[in-house]
Amino acid sequence: MRRSIGSSISDLVHARVDGESLSQDELLTMLTQFLIAGNETTTTHITATVMLLLEQPQLMAQVRADLSLAPKLIEESLRVESPITGLYRTALVDTEIAGVAVPAGAHLLLCYSSGNRDPEQYADPETIKFDRSGEGAHLAFGQGPHFCLGSNLSKAESRIALEALLTRTTNLRLDPAGRTPERIPSYILRGVSRLDLLFDRA
Repeated sequence: MRRSIGSSISDLVHARVDGESLSQDELLTMLTQFLIAGNETTTTHITATVMLLLEQPQLMAQVRADLSLAPKLIEESLRVESPITGLYRTALVDTEIAGVAVPAGAHLLLCYSSGNRDPEQYADPETIKFDRSGEGAHLAFGQGPHFCLGSNLSKAESRIALEALLTRTTNLRLDPAGRTPERIPSYILRGVSRLDLLFDRA
């Protein structure tokens, strides 16, 4: 992993666009994105998925019994617990959304988390289901030209972490002496700031 990150940083430092190297501000902005997009969102998603399993033990039992359900659990947890609740976008042209005029240049907060619980798109949207084959794709990674390039890596990391947790531990539970799980105070990032657990070795 260190070699991969170091290589990416080196590539950026040596990159040329129209013969010009990237400015320090451009480099720092990209490196910040690497840190947030490549780490914060995935760890937040893993934690949120573990919370779902603790809140719904029947889900944990199902996935423990059949690890092939892990990718479906990940997709559903991304839908109901999107690590990024939304991002700002700028309207490029005058348009109208649900009868509301949106002029070109207007700044909008697109709430992915709301769209992922839209009852017109998902039957019983608050419920984790492993058989949503006929419904729309969730918006946790965005869509179109803004679709997250790291989506497959993020899902693979989540799957590996969850499979390891479920196969190497038993009696997974909240630590009664630990801190009560608290949501991160943010309207963009959705997650738990700390999750104190106890478990037995499988």
